[in-house]
Formats: sequence, structure tokens, C-alpha cells
Amino acid sequence: MNMPLQSAYEQVLIDLRQELELAKQDLARASQRAQSLQAAVREAEERLQSIAKAGPALGGAPYAGLPVKQAAERFLAMLGHFAGSAAIADALEAGGYQSKSPSFKKNVHALLYRDMESNPKTPFVRNKKKEWGLKAWGRSE
Repeated sequence: MNMPLQSAYEQVLIDLRQELELAKQDLARASQRAQSLQAAVREAEERLQSIAKAGPALGGAPYAGLPVKQAAERFLAMLGHFAGSAAIADALEAGGYQSKSPSFKKNVHALLYRDMESNPKTPFVRNKKKEWGLKAWGRSE
């Protein structure tokens, strides 16, 4: 084989090996991401099952008769991640909490905020997005 042709093939071989290595790295990252997503799906399925089981046991109205703060804490514990005041208020009403207030969402926000500011033993925290979570989670995403 003549030298220029051999040199060209050697360079192609080097390039192909580098590309193969990059593809292997991409595949490893994709595999890790798929495993992470699979774990998140399993966790969401388990939470959904526990919520479905808890609903009938509580008469389908898990927040009926509870004070707002206790109902919000129960909701966030079942949800497992941060949620805004409006989402919490909607979930409480959907879960049987009865309110005649036309500004229930604002009331929920005010009660949780006041508790967070004045009660050192409050279970609530807020994240950077100003969503509510529970101190027990030990995170502030």
C-alpha cells in the first residue's frame, strides 16, 4: 500500500475509534437517565396507589373536617414534592375540605405563610419558586 493511502486509512481508523468512544459515553449517560426515570415512574406509581388506597379508607374525603394547616400538611406528605398555594387549595377542596370563602386560595397561602413566619415548629418550608413543602423532606428544591 502506498504511504499517503495508508496514512489516510490510519487517520480514518483513529477518527472512527474516537467516535465509537463518544458514542459509548453517550450510551452510558442515556442508560443512567433511563434508570433514573424508571425509578421516578415507580415512585409515582407507588404514591398513586397509596393515594387511591387512602381515599376510600377516609370516605373519599381525606381533608374533610381538618384544619387547613393539618390538611395541607397531609396533602403535601402524600404528594411528596413542593406545590403552590393554589394547587394546595384546589387539592384540599377536591379532597372534601369545605370552605365558603370566595378567596380560599389566598386564605390557604396566608395561613401557611403566617405559620411559617411565627411558628418555629412549623412543618412547612418554601422553595425558591415560592412553593410549599415539608421540613421533614430535608430539601428545598
